[in-house]
Amino acid sequence: MKASRLTRIIASLVMMLIGSLAVSAQTSGDKLYNQGLQFQKTLTIKSQRNAIAKFTSAKKLYDSQTKKAQCDQAIAVSRNIIAQISAGGVSSDSGHRGESAKEEKEQALNISPNDFAIDCHPKTLTVTVAAINIDDWTALPVSNADGTSFLTVKKGDGVVTIECDRNDKTAQREQTVAISGGNKRCEVKVTQAGVPVQFSASKPMLEFGRNGGKKDIDLFTNSTTSYEENNNLTWKIVSKPEWVNVVVETGQPKKNKLGGLIGKAKKLGENILHGEGSGNEAGPTSTIVVNADKTVKGSYEYNNGRKGELVLASDDQTITILIVQK
Repeated sequence: MKASRLTRIIASLVMMLIGSLAVSAQTSGDKLYNQGLQFQKTLTIKSQRNAIAKFTSAKKLYDSQTKKAQCDQAIAVSRNIIAQISAGGVSSDSGHRGESAKEEKEQALNISPNDFAIDCHPKTLTVTVAAINIDDWTALPVSNADGTSFLTVKKGDGVVTIECDRNDKTAQREQTVAISGGNKRCEVKVTQAGVPVQFSASKPMLEFGRNGGKKDIDLFTNSTTSYEENNNLTWKIVSKPEWVNVVVETGQPKKNKLGGLIGKAKKLGENILHGEGSGNEAGPTSTIVVNADKTVKGSYEYNNGRKGELVLASDDQTITILIVQK
């Protein structure tokens, strides 16, 4: 009897050890988080509050900021479900309706967050997904109208990870990720800023005499936006004085004394001529020639001079060049 009792005690101790080893396979925070996910699947206010309590406790145990953020997102999803139940948008009724009708009405797909605004650098974004009464769901990037895509999507357990490439252009871009399951569909919108625009001119002011004349200015911009109204150049004229004409130098570029590149004029005649931007690292994007008309002898301008502003734009940057005629 004593041997049999001792055997049972040893067996119990072995089972407890095995159980403790199984529990140690996941952290205490992970265990609480997974318990929260189980509560979250039941569409009642009480169950969602239990889920929030589990997520909150898990957050306190996590050291990782990523996992803390994941808990915050899961809490936001449960609060959203509570709000929908309170407003009557999600039914928690467990009456005697037909099973198929009940399941269809109680299906819910909640995500958090559903909108990201990021800078031009690569980013990893995380979305928490709560699929209620939905056996399976998918997450796929939606290609833009021009067929481009800059997002890579990976589905996890209650989580979607979105990888975003660097935006090397100066223009902002957008793309969505579609998360679908059952008869539900949600979208995550990602808006990524472009590289900061740099736009400058080699001279802030030009001075002319009564007889007018021509003077050069080099324009520098890293913009990747082309303006159709300006022959697809990466800058455009916003405004200018009526007595000023602007043209773009064309021809073979040559090195100036500082080692940069400037365009040597061969043809002047059109208001804006077609040209290719070369970027700041290779010299000016464009070299423009500003032509000032003569002032009429005996006129107010002839005796007192005149001033005006040439305003140019590239993406969201503008520069103003003062034009003075004495």
